[in-house]
Amino acid sequence: MTIHGLQQLLLLLVSLLGVTVVISATEDHTNNQQTQRQEEIPSNPYYSGCLYHYYSQQQEDENVTQYYVRPRVCNSNDPPSFQDNDSNNDDNHNQNTSTSNTTLVVGCRPPEFPYLEIRVASGNWDSATMLGWLTQIVLSELVGVPSTMESGMYGSSRDFYDVHGAIDYDTGISDQPLITASELPDGDCTSIPKLPGEEYIPCAHFMPEFWGEPETSITDQKVEPAQSTGFLGHETWYVTKFTAHEYPQLVSYHGLQKQENRELLASTFRRPTTWKQYCEEVSVNNCTTPDETALRAPRNEYEAEKMFAKVKDIVVLDDDENENEEYYNHKDVIVYGGHFRYTDKNNCTLWPTNCTGHIANYPCGWRSNMETQLYYLNISLDSNNGPNGGPNGYTESQLKEMWHAANHTKSHLMMQWWQPEPLYQEFLDTDAEMQRVTLKPYTRECSIARSYWKDECSDDFATRVGSPEEACGDPVEPLRKLINVGLYEVLNAPDIPEEALSPAYDVLRFFSISEIQLGELFDLWKSEPTPRDAVCKWAVENLDTVLKTMIPPTYPRVIKEESASSFGLASMIVALIATLIVVLTGGLVYRNRQLPAIRYAQPDFLFLLLVGSFFVGLGATLLSAPASDGTCLSSLWFINVGYTLEIFPLILKVAAINRMMEAAREVRRVTIRRSVLYNTVAAVTLLVIVYLACWSAINPPSQTSEYSMTDEVINEEVIVGRSYYCSNSSDSNVWSFVAVAWNATLLLAASVLAFQTRNVIQAFNESRTLAFLIYSHFIFVMARISIIFLSDHVQGSILNFSMSLVYSIDQVAACCIYFFPKLLVTQNGETSSDGFSGDISSYFGIGRRFSTGMIEGIST
Repeated sequence: MTIHGLQQLLLLLVSLLGVTVVISATEDHTNNQQTQRQEEIPSNPYYSGCLYHYYSQQQEDENVTQYYVRPRVCNSNDPPSFQDNDSNNDDNHNQNTSTSNTTLVVGCRPPEFPYLEIRVASGNWDSATMLGWLTQIVLSELVGVPSTMESGMYGSSRDFYDVHGAIDYDTGISDQPLITASELPDGDCTSIPKLPGEEYIPCAHFMPEFWGEPETSITDQKVEPAQSTGFLGHETWYVTKFTAHEYPQLVSYHGLQKQENRELLASTFRRPTTWKQYCEEVSVNNCTTPDETALRAPRNEYEAEKMFAKVKDIVVLDDDENENEEYYNHKDVIVYGGHFRYTDKNNCTLWPTNCTGHIANYPCGWRSNMETQLYYLNISLDSNNGPNGGPNGYTESQLKEMWHAANHTKSHLMMQWWQPEPLYQEFLDTDAEMQRVTLKPYTRECSIARSYWKDECSDDFATRVGSPEEACGDPVEPLRKLINVGLYEVLNAPDIPEEALSPAYDVLRFFSISEIQLGELFDLWKSEPTPRDAVCKWAVENLDTVLKTMIPPTYPRVIKEESASSFGLASMIVALIATLIVVLTGGLVYRNRQLPAIRYAQPDFLFLLLVGSFFVGLGATLLSAPASDGTCLSSLWFINVGYTLEIFPLILKVAAINRMMEAAREVRRVTIRRSVLYNTVAAVTLLVIVYLACWSAINPPSQTSEYSMTDEVINEEVIVGRSYYCSNSSDSNVWSFVAVAWNATLLLAASVLAFQTRNVIQAFNESRTLAFLIYSHFIFVMARISIIFLSDHVQGSILNFSMSLVYSIDQVAACCIYFFPKLLVTQNGETSSDGFSGDISSYFGIGRRFSTGMIEGIST
């Protein structure tokens, strides 16, 4: 080989290696980067999880399961600065644990598996919120599934893990969010952007408490058939127990009906009064001095609308110099005790035929049949408290405060309410216990007549009251949970490995709680400082008996990185040996470059073949190494460029020999320049590089995880082994098949040319050797195709290791078939196989000029 030829070869190698190095260097440069946590600390003490908040303070207790003292998994609502990417390290948890009982210590941890985030839609009432929070605790803390709460409105939140502990009841919710989720192809609610105002689209997978029957949604196959949550629900009118004792006839609609009861109702049930109304319309001094009802006037709109208020219920202004520390240091001191008063509507002297008592109704927009029942049952109670007698109703908090005010002032009160609910539970066994009022029985005719979507807020009275058939009470019904249609299919998609399947669907299906357990929750709701304290305390106390029964078998699961397999190690050793053999072969070829067999085979082309074989060996080694995005992409480039350099120069060499032999038969001289051959190789290699660049940009091979179940259980968690392999970004194998087809095309071309050299003199005739070499390559190409077809049935790492073995053995076979026989030629021209001897020019009989010009080398 001339110096000029070596320079051309060197430039080609440097360019190929440069491309690979640039691609590899850009892959993992961000892998070890960590973002610093912001100094802001969430005000919600349960932000990191209920179990973590409780058990992290008992880490020294040997009976505490360690996975309880890990933060819950992150969800889409978590600010990036609060996500603890190192939280799988137990030492990291201990180092970051705070001794404070009221502040967040770590944040959240990434999920072990790429589980779909489950969004829970809870109604804007307490029991639904409790159940939603318990669902989140089971999902995000016990089985590692991200979960959030859908509140139904942009900017509103009642998520258990809300950064600031918000509980917004400003918006109700129906089964529409579940319909939205069922219409998403992948069921991923996080894919819907959260837009403000009317553009906001609620989305959820689960409703833990639903009143009624979503028949339309079930019929339309948007929601699965409703399943029982485990307890019964009932909406009706309730009256204070002391009222029932004094007027027992008022606990039935029979005793409430008719004109003769009008005056009794008007005199018994007075109108509730807000704090602001009391100070402006009742107090003689506008609450400037304390009295038995109010200690002071309200200071803001929040206080102004209250029906009852204790110190703990109001905002104490830090800059108020007039605060009386004597009672403001006691949170249960009543600041406004509530007031019920007679108004003109109660005056039967003034309005003998249409005076009314008061009954409190749900806020406008909540489903209620009270106005229908009052009108058609001829009951002289008025539920409208809006401007000009409109159907405004009261807020949920006002209704609760109203009952407390009635208890405090021993004023008679009747209102619409429901059970199970904390307020009902709170007043059990007291003289203000909520006594159910018996209404007209619920019948099939009443059920058919009622419209679930009736507009109780309409300005039209006839629209609000509907028909007489609707004037029945509400039935006692099993409360139901709803799951959107399609969630099971999404969570159990065929492309998800069995070991990585989400347990969320089974958790939601198993989710259930009894009425007694719900009553315990209500008791804690009242006694604990905050609702989250109540739910978390109950969750801890009922962890083994209730919450863990919702976890399906073999969960929770935790990933453990698998060590290198023996097969992978063997394939790497074989790849290294194959690469070493190629390197040693190259050294021997260079050392024996003056041997006739080497000279006639053109050493510079042999070196190109060996460089290609070396590249394939490097690719096989990288393919058997621990997979990463860098090794996957590099192996792709090395292998495909290597095969091109290994086979294509051989084709050019055989074509050149055929051309020279043809010229020799016609007794004419032909000159073949090396630069033309090098340029041809470079051009074809450049085309391959362009193809690989497109492959890398559109569907690059990357590190892909695969899992395997084990029998190992640590801290109640089932260990799932994880290993990695190289795979295309999409499921398509088209790119791989095209690459294999390119190799097959080269082999076919080489076969044709080898056949054409069958009559060339033995010194140049490589047809038998080439046929054997091509046959060998063909066998390995078929093996590669078979491995590609097995990609859906065999573990990815096994496929990678098998492909690496194929590449390695292919290169060893090529050296044995094509290079070793040439190296066995002795210096005196003898050979053990090909029979080279004597002066080759005599075979042509056409003179020394041809032999030196045509055979001794290709012209530069």
